[in-house]
Amino acid sequence: MKFTNRTEGKRLGLRILSILVMLLVLASTVYVIAAGPSGEQQAAKYKDVVEAFETLFLVRQNYYKAVSTSELIKTYIAEGNVQAMLDKLPDPYDTFLPADRYSKFKEDTEGTFEGIGILFGLRDNKITIISPMEGTPAYRAGLLPGDIITAVDGVSVEGRTTDEVSGMIKGKKGTTVVLSIERGAAPKKMEVPIVRDTIVDQPVRSYMLDDRAKIAYIELRSFTSRRAAAQMEEAIRTLRSKGAKAIVLDLRYNGGGLVDMAVDIGGLFVGRQVILYTQGRDGIKYPVNSTVSKLVDVPVICLVNEYSASAAEILAGALQDLKGATILGAPTFGKGLVQTYYPISNGAAVGITTQVYLTPAGKAITHETPIQPDIVLVVTDEELAALKAKAGAKKLEEMTAEELMRVDPATDPQLKAAMEKLLEMTGQK
Repeated sequence: MKFTNRTEGKRLGLRILSILVMLLVLASTVYVIAAGPSGEQQAAKYKDVVEAFETLFLVRQNYYKAVSTSELIKTYIAEGNVQAMLDKLPDPYDTFLPADRYSKFKEDTEGTFEGIGILFGLRDNKITIISPMEGTPAYRAGLLPGDIITAVDGVSVEGRTTDEVSGMIKGKKGTTVVLSIERGAAPKKMEVPIVRDTIVDQPVRSYMLDDRAKIAYIELRSFTSRRAAAQMEEAIRTLRSKGAKAIVLDLRYNGGGLVDMAVDIGGLFVGRQVILYTQGRDGIKYPVNSTVSKLVDVPVICLVNEYSASAAEILAGALQDLKGATILGAPTFGKGLVQTYYPISNGAAVGITTQVYLTPAGKAITHETPIQPDIVLVVTDEELAALKAKAGAKKLEEMTAEELMRVDPATDPQLKAAMEKLLEMTGQK
């Protein structure tokens, strides 16, 4: 390690010394508690104390803003577990993954796992379904975007992180999980039993939407699989071979996933440019460039809605700022925080927010400042359901996820508007 001057080295030395003092205080406090009258119970309570030491160090060094580590220590002493300590941080996305959950987390990114197949996030501190994955048990069970999960197998999810809830929902193929669901403004409460299965994430769906006008449609459902960029490239090449003159890129109900997939996919539309900036507590903006060559040379309309989150917002923001697409739809979810996962002792990992995302134009993505479409066209779930119900004579509560999310310009005002705009842009209207 090199230092540019003595002052910088001295400051780092003081930071390391303060961390060591902090850890010694925690260690001595836990030792005293464990040595007390109820020592065995307390020892069990503090079974992840080594992981707590490492987590404190990582938070102190890498968390995206300065926080009071003394408050974190107090919380760990009071609660005796790492997740309770992380819950004291200012954002809701920090999580502790024990060895079994970390192993499943890594499997998920390969695109195959066992569960029910839903994407969800925190909205107004409620576990809210962003999208069921097509063809999965959750999809067949009729779970809908906007449904709120209140409990899993009778255990409340209030106050739990999304990773904790994910761990509660996943399980072996053939076993059953029961989700308690609230739906609608005057919530209808339901108990939904779902049999788990092997989930194979197919993040990209594409076809020619209008053969005469040569308008293609690509739906990118998530960025959770490392196959997303390769599947997107394959879809674009196939549609080009069929003579596509324009593309609708659908990011609605896309809850995000792996940022590097968003960067690579962005390159397919805008080439080797800065797709985003990251910014940590030092305030410095670090550019993240795509190394992928541009494939798309036709007009693109990118659809977004309030369920487009995280990596989906990164891609939409880059396409907007770099003129790779016209954005149409509703303001997005507003999650522009980077979670970095650090492997720690005993096979566990800790995910902490280390940076914020900024678009190529330097705009932060937050709940207050989501991606604002170039063409705003808001369609609520209730309005969309009403259109589809009118066509199929069904009410919202009677509709399946397939019926609600089916792509059909006749019952999808945003898609219809995108097609009309592309006809205009290609001189066919």
